Amino acid sequence: MSDVSVSGFTIRGFKIKGKGGSKPRVIDVFGARNATVVGNRAIGNVAGGIAVFRSVNTTVAKNHVIGSPETISDGFLVELSSRTTVVKNVVRNIPEEFENGIQVVEGIDTTIAGNDLIGTFSGVFLENSTGTKVLSNDISRSRDSGILIFGRNHADVKVVGNNISGGPWGIFIVDTTYRGSTDRCKTVGSPAGLCSTPTLSCNER
Repeated sequence: MSDVSVSGFTIRGFKIKGKGGSKPRVIDVFGARNATVVGNRAIGNVAGGIAVFRSVNTTVAKNHVIGSPETISDGFLVELSSRTTVVKNVVRNIPEEFENGIQVVEGIDTTIAGNDLIGTFSGVFLENSTGTKVLSNDISRSRDSGILIFGRNHADVKVVGNNISGGPWGIFIVDTTYRGSTDRCKTVGSPAGLCSTPTLSCNER
């Protein structure tokens, strides 16, 4: 599937929870190339927002995902995909534990920029994703970390110019082989600004 566009939809009250531990999303982009998902609204659903899986060169922009007390999945998920751009989206109120605003798992060259992420577990969660850029996002009231970088395969990750406020941790790196940079990120009202393990060295930024 290639050159597909999904735009302008509003989806409310989607109650399906999935079976066998699966977590449905309102919009799934699966096995696509050059897809765009722009200007959609997912409001008050049990399902998560938008997922990109095994796709290439997908753009996810200007979407709103507003959770409910029953929402069980991430705002945005990018998994096993390359050259994904996630920009200028809004995620609010994802109550489920360990469910994040934007989650990238085994992605390559993902750009996450200019998003507004409020009231999630972690605002941005990266797991074993290379070439990721996390730029100029506003992240507030996270229950864990503003940005959590997890796993043992993170080459050329850049975290620059993000504003993080109101959560326990600012940027948390759980990785002994992290090769990347954090710069010009502002954390406000978090006990720890930038932390890394296994030594758990923390710095206010």
